[in-house]
This record gives sequence, structure tokens and C-alpha cells, in this order.
Amino acid sequence: DECVKPLYHGLLGKYGILDENPTTDPLELRRKLDVLLGKVSAECASKHRKEILIIDALDEAGKTAFDGKSAVEVLPVQLLPHVYLLITSRPVPLADTLARMPEVTRFDLDPVSGDNQRDAAAFCLRELLGRVMDVDEDTLRRLSERLAQQAKGNFLVLKLFLSRESLGEQVSIAELERAVGNLTGAVEREYEKFFERVTRRIAENLDRLDLLYRVLGAFATAQTPVTPEQICAAFHLHTAQWDWTFGLISQFLERGGVRQEEQGALTYRLYHETFREFLLKKLTADLREDHERWANYCLGWRKLKGYAHLYALRYLPTHLFEASRR
Repeated sequence: DECVKPLYHGLLGKYGILDENPTTDPLELRRKLDVLLGKVSAECASKHRKEILIIDALDEAGKTAFDGKSAVEVLPVQLLPHVYLLITSRPVPLADTLARMPEVTRFDLDPVSGDNQRDAAAFCLRELLGRVMDVDEDTLRRLSERLAQQAKGNFLVLKLFLSRESLGEQVSIAELERAVGNLTGAVEREYEKFFERVTRRIAENLDRLDLLYRVLGAFATAQTPVTPEQICAAFHLHTAQWDWTFGLISQFLERGGVRQEEQGALTYRLYHETFREFLLKKLTADLREDHERWANYCLGWRKLKGYAHLYALRYLPTHLFEASRR
């Protein structure tokens, strides 16, 4: 559902088409997207051009809220001439289902291929320029190539390793060399290093550690992007507590926004599904209590407004089920 909305509204804006009967109903939006793609196809045909729609991280899509369909079932079954979809996904069953459909061409990306290694090295060089003290660009380029090789071309590993939170704003060449020596292609190792780094800082303060785990548990068990206000209400946090925790984990969060009726809401979600999977294992003992907190919050749906009201109506059964199942 969250994918269909920006596709539909983005195409309306790009082609200057006025929606005279706007709707938030997910089934109606799917129907209207199909109709709109027909208009886009005709427009592209008249101007001898193509329309390429990019959908990233298909593997992270869940089921639709109303009728429990997968992302593949919601996407247009047959695209019209001049309209193309470029979709990325990890190698999961959903991607295999898509690949078996007619008119679908599959490309498998090899992380250790020459092209990907060069892209990864260029990414490292861009991130390090201006941050490594007393080093020339040729040395930094060679080090970037080594980084890409040790990370086996895994961009998520490199993103976490090179972040300001991990390396700092400025780093010496000696410090960087030592850090590179421990780099691997396993993203789980970078997640473990994050916890080691943070727990060292707050090891003497169990209240802070509990607060960190509560907020991470909130994101790991949330069924869709959520707002800071939702987390604070469900997990009984003060604004200052949210601000402190957000400063620690912001590198793992993706910022977004939703519109529900006339109200806008700033939302956050975990940046990548691998981090959610990591947290679900690490916080196993806390997950039941986390779902109970969400369930108790959702039980107050009558008093909630806008996006929070919609979240509660949609996901109360899920949180109740997960709390009891565990």
C-alpha cells in the first residue's frame, strides 16, 4: 500500500494530471494506478519516450493491510507499452515469484564483480575525502580499494563502517588502518560493533541501556513506519528520552512521511531489513513485552487521530497475536 501511493501521486505530478476524485482507499488506489499507467503509456507513445518506475527493496514489503496480498500481487500484472518497472530485491521467494512472470527479465548482481568493486571503492573514497588527516588522495584511493575488497562489495557494511557515528568526523590514517584490519563482509559484525561501542559508553547506566533496548524493540516490532509520538506514547517515554536515544540510533533509521486525510506525520523505520532481523534475535527475551506495549497503545484507538488511529486499527490484532504467541 505504501508503495502504490507514491507511484500514483508521483506520476500525477510528473504528467500534470489532476485527480478530481482523490481517495485513500488502497483498493481504489490500485485501480486508479492501472488507469493512470494507461494514460502515461499513451503520453510516452506520442512523445517517443519511456517511463521507468524504480521500486527498491521489494523483499522488505509485507502484506497489504486490507486483503493480505503480496507486493507482486499488487503490482500491475501486465505493463503497457513504453512503461517499465526496475525492481531491486534480495534473493527471496518473492523475487523468484516475480522473475517467473512473463515479460520479466532478471539480472543477478555479483557483489565481487569488477564493476561492483569499482563502485564500492568510489563510494569509500567519496566518504573518506576530507575526513582522513595527513594523507594524499592516491593513498586514500588504494585504501578505498582495499576496503571494498574486504567488505566483499557489500555497500551496507561500508555505509555502517564509514559512518560518522562509527569512525568519527575526523580520523587519522593509523586509526583507519587499524579499523580496516577488522572489517569483514558480514553486516551482522557491524551491528555487533555498534552495540559494543554504545554499551561501552553507557555500561554504568542500566537505565540508559534499558531505554536504548526499549526503543530498538519498538522499531523491531512495529508493523510499519511509526512516528516519534507513537513510540513515546506506547513505550512511556519523555521527549528528552526519545531525543537521546534517537541520537544513538539515527544511522539505522530512514525518515519518511505520510498523509492521512488532512494531517501529515513524520515517520521513521529501520533502514534495512537485516538490522530488524538482527534485533529480533538479539532482543528475543523482550519481544513479548514490546508487542504488549504496542497492543495496549492500539487498544486506545478511539482516542487516537490520523495516522496513529489508522495504525492502531490495522495492527492491533497482529500485536495481540504476537504477544500471546510468545
